[in-house]
Amino acid sequence: MKKSKIISVFYHSISDNELPHIKYLYKIKSKKDFIKDLDFLLKKYKPIDFWQLKKHINKEQIITKKSFFLSFDDGLRECYHTIAPILKQKGVPATFFLNSDFIDNKDLFFRYKASLIIDKIFDKNKINIQLLNKVDPFSVEKIKKIKYSERNNLDKIAQNIDLNFNDYLIKQKPYLSSQEIRSLISDGFAIGSHSIDHPKYQHLDIQEQVRQTKNSSDFICKKFNLDYKIFAFPFTDNKVSKEFFNIIFNNKFAEITFGTAGLKHDSISKNIQRIAMEKNGKTAQQIIKQQNLYYFIKSFFGKNMIIR
Repeated sequence: MKKSKIISVFYHSISDNELPHIKYLYKIKSKKDFIKDLDFLLKKYKPIDFWQLKKHINKEQIITKKSFFLSFDDGLRECYHTIAPILKQKGVPATFFLNSDFIDNKDLFFRYKASLIIDKIFDKNKINIQLLNKVDPFSVEKIKKIKYSERNNLDKIAQNIDLNFNDYLIKQKPYLSSQEIRSLISDGFAIGSHSIDHPKYQHLDIQEQVRQTKNSSDFICKKFNLDYKIFAFPFTDNKVSKEFFNIIFNNKFAEITFGTAGLKHDSISKNIQRIAMEKNGKTAQQIIKQQNLYYFIKSFFGKNMIIR
């Protein structure tokens, strides 16, 4: 299958400061590195917004030039305070995907809770044995591997080590506020849903997958008076069935959905795969080059299409 003229790339946050809720999960880029990424993308591709992408997918307006679609997951505060000013200066559109339960810092993603617990256990980069004993039988590695279905364990561990997640939400405000989201919308950015509270879909039954998608999309659409619904899978869309997509699209719970499988086609034409740009300090140029190489190699084996 012929490679698309459009690449879709995504990040979570950009910051020059250490973010304890992300620190032990993945490495985010600094403003300087993000600007370098953008400069590379702008040199090689034309930026397009959600509405242009939508017209292309619906075959209302075919994009013939090499283009890139930019998005950000998790609805973190840096989207407004750090990322949006850079994008406006560069003239780059973007879409921000939000978890409905986390807007206005009302709750915290379970993986972010794990990172905060580990951050407290480490004292000046050394393990505090006294605190570690309080989380027994969980080791640091086991804490990182706690699943969505086991997330109550994180609240129990936090209580044992006197870590208050609500205090962190109030003081640090890791997520966007409703006011900040409305400001992003007024600046021309698109907003989509990212599930209710960020589970891994392959671990849910189809009824819960649909509920997470429908309810988060409905909430965000109504709250921010949007006339469109788009959805990005939390973690990955791996093993999500054709039946799920039929329900979502036929009932108009979303117009377009987004996965995280990199430079690949999908048998669901309205499910767009994106390239993760936070990969062990690699630049956009290195990541895109690697993705193109993988695509070229896999094309010989017919492995560039995800079949549902």
